Amino acid sequence: MNQQHFNAVFNRLTERRREVLLKLLANEKDEAIAKSLYIKPTTVRKHRQEICKAFGLTNEFTDQRHSKFPELIALFAKYKPELLNQNTSELPQTENLIEDKTISENPDFVGREDAIAHLDMLIGKFNAKAIGIYGKGGIGKTTLAYHYLETQKLEYLELQVGMQAEYITSVKSWVKDQLRHQFQEKPEQDFISTLEQLKCKLQDKPVGILIDNLETVLDENGKFKKEHIDYLELFIRVLNAPNIKSIILITSRERLNEAKLSFIEAYQLPELDEIAWRRFFSRFDINVNCLAMSAIHKSYGGNALCMKVLREPIQTKYNGDLEAYWQQNKEFLLKGNIKDLIASQFDRIQNNNVDVYNLLCRLGLYTYQKIPYIAIIGLLCLLWDVQEEKKRSIIDSLEQTHLLEFRKERIENISNSWQDSDSLHLDFPPSQGWMFNLESFHNEVKLLIFQPEGYSLHKFIWEEAKSRLYLSNQSIEYLLFSLKAQIDKMLIPYET
Repeated sequence: MNQQHFNAVFNRLTERRREVLLKLLANEKDEAIAKSLYIKPTTVRKHRQEICKAFGLTNEFTDQRHSKFPELIALFAKYKPELLNQNTSELPQTENLIEDKTISENPDFVGREDAIAHLDMLIGKFNAKAIGIYGKGGIGKTTLAYHYLETQKLEYLELQVGMQAEYITSVKSWVKDQLRHQFQEKPEQDFISTLEQLKCKLQDKPVGILIDNLETVLDENGKFKKEHIDYLELFIRVLNAPNIKSIILITSRERLNEAKLSFIEAYQLPELDEIAWRRFFSRFDINVNCLAMSAIHKSYGGNALCMKVLREPIQTKYNGDLEAYWQQNKEFLLKGNIKDLIASQFDRIQNNNVDVYNLLCRLGLYTYQKIPYIAIIGLLCLLWDVQEEKKRSIIDSLEQTHLLEFRKERIENISNSWQDSDSLHLDFPPSQGWMFNLESFHNEVKLLIFQPEGYSLHKFIWEEAKSRLYLSNQSIEYLLFSLKAQIDKMLIPYET
């Protein structure tokens, strides 16, 4: 594991696991950690096991006779020694660590301090109920929306509209899903009644709502297409209701232009400035003190997606020499075409590692609708023709290209809303990635539900992956059959 991979894994740890890790690194005992965090010692040990696994350290024995924790200590001694043997009372609170990491350490989120301040102003000063975040593809609209909702410490509902016309999410189905899975309520039969149910639920507590890629259901005038008029009903009957306590963020390449939706405040997200690009590349030891930095930034207009795609070839092929990369690819880079840049990265991956390339293209088989983020098992299933011991390294290699979007796991406390185990499995089906954990400490019982971390592709990258699948010498039917066979194979242990 190198420094870059180590930092990527460390930055993806959940808030709770980071809390446990800091205390473990400070030589605190399991019982003391459990007492301070109000969890059970067995839960601490489970977190330690998952942290080791995240860093690629798995036990040789299924009965845990051999601990990998000393090797984890060795990793931190090498890459982050400042965290070893510290008194955790002297460390910043985890909440502050997470916020600092999100703004200053997470390489996918830079240069958006003004955007965050603008959203704060619209919501705090002008009491905006809903904000439309508009901008060109790849500019970072969705990343900003996710970040903002997470920093508000809000549970949020997510409506992924769809990347293409044939994969549009049905509002009727989405509303029913939210009632069942988020609010544990049986939906009525007719659409208007389910909207009323959802409105009542949103009046009970503050909830964030993210509606992503709205442009797919809009016509050239910014109005909802006739076949998607149900979206207008959702906005009018629910999102504009006077007493709902929600922060609503909408992302779209095109502006929404419905007279009845004047309550939506518009925010045009600007491109990242050159300073943000310099900050981003500097984190990967890329030399930004050259004329090429300004030229490349200008060529791609500060696009956030292009910034991430450019990083990998500069860092790996040119050893961080930005000027050399510019000089050897100047004619191509001056075109400033996002899709051409993505295609070139696909070509580069194909030449370097065909297994990583196949995984990237096969991700185009998923439509990212009802489950917008694919869990790690979804990636493993796409590697049906790869030896088992090589699969994780292939996923790691693809992740380091920054063509994959990564999402942390979601955890919610439903202690006050669940009824029994049977209803729990119905409301949060394991088939959708939901898992649960019942914790008891000092006569207090907590029921936590969570979805694991997952991956997805940006729309531009997904479109390239899908187009290459159709141009390959293997039919889509064969690929889907192979995927299904691998899923069935992986499910066999759970059915016996």
